[in-house]
Amino acid sequence: MKFSILPPGKASLGSFAVSPDGRWLAFTAATGGKDQLWVRALDGLMAQALPGTEGARHPFWSPDSRSIAFFAGVKLKKIEVSGGPVQTVCDATGLSHGGTWNRDGTIVFATSGSGLLQASATGGSARVITALTAKESYISPSFLPDGYHFLQFIRSLHKETRGLYVASLDGKYQMSQHRRVPQVSKHRRACS
Repeated sequence: MKFSILPPGKASLGSFAVSPDGRWLAFTAATGGKDQLWVRALDGLMAQALPGTEGARHPFWSPDSRSIAFFAGVKLKKIEVSGGPVQTVCDATGLSHGGTWNRDGTIVFATSGSGLLQASATGGSARVITALTAKESYISPSFLPDGYHFLQFIRSLHKETRGLYVASLDGKYQMSQHRRVPQVSKHRRACS
């Protein structure tokens, strides 16, 4: 499938996420200097702004494709794709760096203020599962199909630490217990 996504009006596009069922696109667009969450059916041409989502950043979907989580201010929030009231999930201090939501209602998200955090999609407090160090940050966590393991990218000043890692929700979050995903070489040798 190939298609174009044009920003609504004279807005500038921000981050986006495709729903797990492949039917919807959620994206942020800035109009009048403020980001807002928009949705568009992939088989349609019109996007619709979701009221109450001003300041939205880094949207990600519930596994059933019915709700969208996003960051606004210092909160992690959620809203149904059909609209409705915005609900606060938990505090999310610091700059947001993405999140992921599994079928059991667990959300893992990354911020520059705390590192990797875990929260319940139904609300409550988030708990730190991997704290930041002075030389690294975590971005773009993404659950694997089992809903227990997830991928995370570690941005680091040290080349040997930087990369994509597999982690899990087992309560053991020291770096030594994360498994680094091997890097694919950019250069291939010709076979003779």
